[in-house]
Amino acid sequence: MENFSHLLNQHIQRLGISDTELARAIGVSRQTIFRWREGSTARPRHRQDVLAIAKKLRLSPDEQDTLMLAAGFRPENAE
Repeated sequence: MENFSHLLNQHIQRLGISDTELARAIGVSRQTIFRWREGSTARPRHRQDVLAIAKKLRLSPDEQDTLMLAAGFRPENAE
């Protein structure tokens, strides 16, 4: 499984969104987004942050679940 920072970077680059725009959308600082992307902070502390990231980045349900797992949270679409 890929780590959270790698997946986050992939999705951000695909959408072409800035750290600042993502930070504003989910209610964290730009520095927090930078730390997640660099891997200096392994993952978000709060599940809701990952869900907000997935929504802002327009991830498919499968992509969202993969990001959730990489962040150490139970997937939303788990059966």
